[in-house]
Order: sequence, then structure tokens, then C-alpha cells
Amino acid sequence: MGVIALTFEFLYTYPTVLFSVTVAILGSVIVVKLRGGRPKGPNPFASNAIRLAEPLVTDNAVRKAVLKQKFHRDKVPGELDAIVIGSGIGGLTVAAILAKVGKRVLVLEQHNIAGGCTHTYRNKGFEFDVGIHYVGEMGSGQANRFIVDQLTEGQLQWEPIVDDFDHVVIGDEDYRTYKIHGNYDRFIDGIISDFPGEEPAIREYAKLLRHKRMRISQAFALKMIPLWASRLLVALGLHHRLSAFFGAASQTVDNYLEALTSDPELRAVLAYNFGDYGVIPDEGSLGMHLSLNRHFLRNGVYFPVGGASQIAFAMIPVVERPGGAVLTGARVARVLMTPSGAAHGVEVRPKSGEAVQLFAPVIISAAGLPNTQRLLPSPLSLGPSTVGPGPGNAAISLFVGLSGSPSELNLPGRHYWVFQNNRLSESVREYLSLDAETAGRRKPPLAFVTFPSSKDPTWESRCPGRSVCTVVSLVNYEWFRSWETERHKRRGEEYEATKGAIGRRLWERVLDLFPRLEDKVVHMEVGSPLSNNHYIGSTAGEIYGLHHGGARFDPWTFAQLRPATRVPRLYLSGQDVSVCGFSGAMMGGLICASEVLGRDLTTDIKHLMAKSAK
Repeated sequence: MGVIALTFEFLYTYPTVLFSVTVAILGSVIVVKLRGGRPKGPNPFASNAIRLAEPLVTDNAVRKAVLKQKFHRDKVPGELDAIVIGSGIGGLTVAAILAKVGKRVLVLEQHNIAGGCTHTYRNKGFEFDVGIHYVGEMGSGQANRFIVDQLTEGQLQWEPIVDDFDHVVIGDEDYRTYKIHGNYDRFIDGIISDFPGEEPAIREYAKLLRHKRMRISQAFALKMIPLWASRLLVALGLHHRLSAFFGAASQTVDNYLEALTSDPELRAVLAYNFGDYGVIPDEGSLGMHLSLNRHFLRNGVYFPVGGASQIAFAMIPVVERPGGAVLTGARVARVLMTPSGAAHGVEVRPKSGEAVQLFAPVIISAAGLPNTQRLLPSPLSLGPSTVGPGPGNAAISLFVGLSGSPSELNLPGRHYWVFQNNRLSESVREYLSLDAETAGRRKPPLAFVTFPSSKDPTWESRCPGRSVCTVVSLVNYEWFRSWETERHKRRGEEYEATKGAIGRRLWERVLDLFPRLEDKVVHMEVGSPLSNNHYIGSTAGEIYGLHHGGARFDPWTFAQLRPATRVPRLYLSGQDVSVCGFSGAMMGGLICASEVLGRDLTTDIKHLMAKSAK
């Protein structure tokens, strides 16, 4: 037996030694990474940046001046320290952090409004939030809220959504409703009340859900240490010592729940919000599912006061203060390389005018891993992380404008997850296997229904006499692929008919629950997967970046999906190097900034939180 094999056998025979080796490796690489080589950059969280909140700005002209700064060569700041591609929360987070240490950062957004999935748009007098529906851990004193407060200087406020923030509705005509509460104990007690005969199984699920070592944040150590160290930890199996997340991540949601209980209705209720990461339960990672629910159940869920666009509106001034800018209508066509193979600029092709080349010592892409790879000259690769999960499932959205205020229409602030039956994976798969014409005649098996106008306390003063409803579901991208090369809003009658038919079926699901809204519709439009490609830079209609199945959370793949790339001075930010959602993309920005500045910003934040709490 070889020396290496004998070493492995010894370590696994004596787990205390194994643990000591883990600690020694992590300690050594942290010292090497953060204290050796290049010096640590300045601390952006050295002092508390929160200041007295200013009144909410509702003047559309003032907001447009911040959110819609159209790209022009003359608006580009001189002597840039960094260029960020994409103004979603991943891009704005890393830009704001760098700006907090005086870096002059240029953020380039291909759409005509900043914010990525946090942007809103107005049509026919209605305001629609396209991507932010609810965010967890935004209560006072929680870490995510503290980070957001530092990035916005306390100018972004959050409104708690009702305690039973999600209702799970199962069935067609004779449907059953189950309430999901925003607190561990109330959630578990509510499920036991609905399924009293399944209490042991529910208690077992609760135990796993609250497992102290199940936090995905613990697993992020694999992304923040050198890749060679991550490889060693994974090869030795020591990644399980970092976090129990990886053990759960290797299971599918369905496999775990089928072993937990024989009750299909309970399994459906426990798996209900798979749409929040866009993967059917028979493929979805249990680790991801548990992490998502921990996020929501720690202290309920919240919605940004003033709507989702308030997020970018509050962050952009932080980027601008040291001389940076956030410019829209700026499509990046390629990353520019030095003769030695390092990134040193980008080429921007605005909607009008000639291409412009811009240069900076640091280039950061928050546009997603596949999009970033396409910006590089062939055959250059970002690194081994490009071999991994493909894009997530395609999604479709229905936006409906209603006559009447939320109070007049008695619209709830909670969300409704509407399913045809309790066979979630089977019914969604069957639906996605249909052809587009048949799908347009069927009620979708999944519909996420929300009324953003009922979640924002400023809505009725900003949009009096109006309300909005948003419905989201999963679809097959192949239904729309034949039009992907056609111009936006010029795709023809067949395309409009295809997405319109699905949209009408989704609205029927809403009317099943709220028949009083049938004659209140003033405006209705459907955002197809191709709309996602156009507005938020998706590659196949996805809204959550890379697929959140088990392959993504394989420990070695997980370690490789990191900010540092094989290309010197080119970094990745956002949800593809983290996980999906507002908080996931923000964490992607945080660890990207850690890599750029050469310091562990998570520790800096913990120190500032402790200091601020005194």
C-alpha cells in the first residue's frame, strides 16, 4: 500500500486527527492568502456607514436621472480602478464595496435601466417589479440587513410581509390550502396541525432544517481559499468537516422526502418553493432547498419600501461618490487582453454610435459565467469552472395591471404557490414535455402568484387607484427557440400567440383563487424566456443563472465556481459564483470584492457588527 493510501487510512481511522488536519490546512492557506504575497487592501467596513434615512424619492424624473444614465464616451470617468459588467445586485455590490475604499468604478449595463433583476418598469401607468418578490433576513440586527445597510448607507428600508407569507394551494377545482409561516416554530407547528399523523417525520425535517452545520455560508470557505487547497480538502473528504451542506446537497429533494414520509401531500408542501431556485424536486439539491428555507424562516420575509428599483437607486450614489459611474445601454462585446493574456479593458458597443474601448486594471463580470466566457477571445477559458452545470430552467412571467387600489380590491400581501396536484415533479415534467400549442391549452402545473402593490406601503401614494399582479411559471425553452434570433418586439404573430396562450392559462389560475378580479384587468403582458434573454442577459430564458441541481453543488465544482478566474485581473461576481436570489448574488459580490482587495470581508463585517452593537 502506498504512502498516500496509508495516510488516508490513518486519517479516517482517527477522526480527531482528521479534524486537526482540516484546521491546519485552512489556517495555513488563510495566512498565505490574506497575509502573504500582496498586501491586504483597505477595509471597506472599518466604520459604520449608516446615516439618517432621507425621505423616499418618488419623482420619476429624479429617479430616471440616477437609474437611466445612458452611456456616452464623455460620461466615462478618467483613471478607472475597475470596470464591472452588469448592474444587477452582484455587480452593484462589488462596485459599492470598492467605491467605499475610494476606488473609481465604472458599471456597464446593457439594458436601458440599471438594476438587473431588481429593476422595475412602468407601462400604461402601472409599475411592475420584475425579479424581487421577497427577501429573507432583512430584520434589524440580521447579517444580511447589516450588509445592505452598509452598501446603501441605510437609505434602503424594508417592509415585513405578513407572517403567513406563502400559501401552498394544491388541486384544481377542489383545492387545499396550507399556510407557511415566517418563523421556525410557527412553520413546524402549522405543518403538524395540517398533518397530525406525520409529526415524527415533520420533526425529523425540522431537525435537519435547523442543523447548525447546514449553513451554506460555511461551505463558502471552499471558494475563498486557494484552489489547490480546496482540491486537497475535497480529495481528503475534509469538505464535510467544513459544512454538513455538502452531504445534503448530494441528495435530491424528492429522494429525501420519499424516504422521510409516504404522504404525497406532505411531500408536496415541504417541496413547494422549488420555483424559488427553478429546479424540479426530482433534480433539485436538498442542500439548496434547506438553505433557501432557512433564509426565509429565520425572521420572516421582507419587501423593499418604494419597490425593487429602490435597491439600485440607493446603491448607485455610493458608487458615484469617489468618481465612479453606472451607465446604461452599454453592451460589452468583448474583454480586451494584454499580449501576456491578462484582462485590461472592455469594448462597449452602445445602441447608437461606434464601439468604444475602455481600460482598467481590474475587470469584473457580473453578467453570468456563460456570458463572460463568450466575451473572451477563443480558445481562452475562464478556467475549469466553465465545465459544470448549464443554465437553469426557463421561466415565463405574466404582468397584469388592475383597476382599483390594493385596499379596494382586498389584495393580500402574501404569495400563492398554485399546483394542479401533489405530484410536483411528475406534473411539471409532463407539462414541459408537451409541444407549445398543447401547452397553451393546458393550465400550467405551477403558478407563483403575487401582488407587489400590496407589499409596498408607499404604493397607494405612488400609484393611486391601481394594483398589479405578477405570475411566474416554468416553461420549455424549446417552445421559443425558433424566435431567439428575431428582433425584440418584432417576432411576429405566432410568437405573440404562443406566449399569450400560456399567459391566459396562468391568469385562469389566478381567477380560480380571486374570481373578483376578472373584470378588473386593464393591462396584461407576458414576458417570455426570450424577454429574459433580452432584458437580463439570460442565455436560455433562465432567471436563476446556472442550474441549481446536484451537479452545481458537487464540492469540487462548487469550489471552482469562484470569483478568481484563470485569466489574470478578470473576476466573476453575482449568483453564478454563489447561489441565486438577492442575498445569493449579494454574497457573490462580497466574496468577489474579498478576492479583489485580498482580505476576508466576511470577518470585517462581523467585527463591524459587533462594534456597532455595543
